[in-house]
Amino acid sequence: IDPSLDPWTAETADAAARRAYEKADQHVRAQRNVPNELLTAMMAAEINLLLGGGEGPAVVQFDDSDEHLLIPDNVDVVRFVRECLEDYAKEYVFCGDVSPEGFLWAMYVAAIDQGTTSTRCIVYSSDGTPLGVAQEEHRQIFPKPGWVEHDAAEILTKTERVVAGALDMAGIAPSHLVGLGITNQRETVVAWDRETGKPLGNAIVWQDTRTDDLCRELGGRAGPDRFKAQTGLPLATYFSGPKVRWMLEHRPEVAAAADRGTLAVGTMDSWLVWNLTGGLSGGAHVTDVTNASRTLCMDLSTLAWSSDLCDAIGVPMEALPEIRSSSEVYGEAGGGLGGTPIAGILGDQQAALFGQAC
Repeated sequence: IDPSLDPWTAETADAAARRAYEKADQHVRAQRNVPNELLTAMMAAEINLLLGGGEGPAVVQFDDSDEHLLIPDNVDVVRFVRECLEDYAKEYVFCGDVSPEGFLWAMYVAAIDQGTTSTRCIVYSSDGTPLGVAQEEHRQIFPKPGWVEHDAAEILTKTERVVAGALDMAGIAPSHLVGLGITNQRETVVAWDRETGKPLGNAIVWQDTRTDDLCRELGGRAGPDRFKAQTGLPLATYFSGPKVRWMLEHRPEVAAAADRGTLAVGTMDSWLVWNLTGGLSGGAHVTDVTNASRTLCMDLSTLAWSSDLCDAIGVPMEALPEIRSSSEVYGEAGGGLGGTPIAGILGDQQAALFGQAC
């Protein structure tokens, strides 16, 4: 390198390296084999673009073999280039041009599968290759015959752990994720207080049959098909709405929160999204249409909560999450996920159908 091209101070070199790192962290990597000469050409173009604005003489140049970069030894960008070539060497897809625009950065996504017996997270590359997975089981609580409960706080903790574990296995940082999706056991429902963020008792699991008498009462002379025209579902212990009614009638803390206007209820997707997007600090209380459709409270013709259904079953509409589409950004995850957009929610059975292209 011509010494005249090296007027930088260590401070400006550090700032330039940080900008380059930040750009790299906006993208995520896929396993690709790219010839070294293409990598060095791309790296030289990108560094010059980032550090020099693409104008004037190149700061970084090739040696006579056109396979190696020549960089001023007194600037920290050396560390940046060496680490990038070492850590990112297989992460570029060549598209026919050695300019930065000729390379496509691949994207990573993460999927949380919050199931009945365990929670897992898988990190995928842009071509669908699983790169990291972590899974943890949670307790199955059986207070009485036919009753099945889960500790929602335990599930949240284990969700955070498996996300960290999957990222660690994949060898990437949260900033490398472009999106996070959630699939979940569907009818299992949890109640919590918006002011404390704490669950108001255990979640009642979809398998639980404690609402059998209540469902018969709600059916009355019309029987189990009373709400089928609006919901597509029979009255059964499977679904969430009667479980919420049971909580209001048998858990004083739930009824008290409803009276205060601080009650929140939702399926496990709602509980996770609310907490991951900030919880007490403005967490998003949302669900998607697939989960909402399993509550007996959503009208299939409008894809909205029905006041008639909620009143008949005894579910306060103000405690329910906002119904959103299955594919959109609901908010950004904080904590260890560092601002990753939560961009998808699907009940597990619908997710399986979609994944199998049904």
